[in-house]
Amino acid sequence: MPTRPDAPLPTFADLQRELPLTSPTAWRFAAQRAASRVGALVSAGLRTGYRHRFDSGPFMDHVYANRPRGRGAVGRAVDRRLLRRRTCVAFRDIRVLAERAIGDALAAAGTSEPVVADLAAGPAPYLLHAIAGHPGARAVMRDVDPEAIDGAPAAARTLGLDGRAPFARADAFDRETLRALDRRPDVVVELGLYGIYRVVRLERAA
Repeated sequence: MPTRPDAPLPTFADLQRELPLTSPTAWRFAAQRAASRVGALVSAGLRTGYRHRFDSGPFMDHVYANRPRGRGAVGRAVDRRLLRRRTCVAFRDIRVLAERAIGDALAAAGTSEPVVADLAAGPAPYLLHAIAGHPGARAVMRDVDPEAIDGAPAAARTLGLDGRAPFARADAFDRETLRALDRRPDVVVELGLYGIYRVVRLERAA
């Protein structure tokens, strides 16, 4: 049943509650989960998502590459459908906007050797490409998940960024991570992490 225009939006707590077993919505979600699990047998993207999590660096690399891969024509078709989902399209759009915004910020930093920091970077291809476009720029990249940045050093080398984009494991919410930076960054990148964290905390406190 469609929601009335004047109906209140569900809270975070509402969305966390288990649906009753008699709910048609619960049946639909169960069917979708089952279909997704079956799809992971042939789709490279779904298989990566279930193996590493759907917010992981390896999965985001697959989304950014936007090249359907899988077992046979069926696997590629399932993977193509995954990559065409609105969330995946939005992730790719955000990457383009982020790279453009970082480039503009570096150009406006007022120094020939600006430093940009991303403390929850993941693979961050948008940041690496932005740095590559500014020969004097340097990036400081951190992430709490080691898998999220496993492929980043190789990507940096491919772009000729050896020594200009060091990676390390660190928690973005640890203030000592900020204090330990060798130099105060001219630009700090944050793509929703702190905003999401704040919303969750507010909802739990409500």
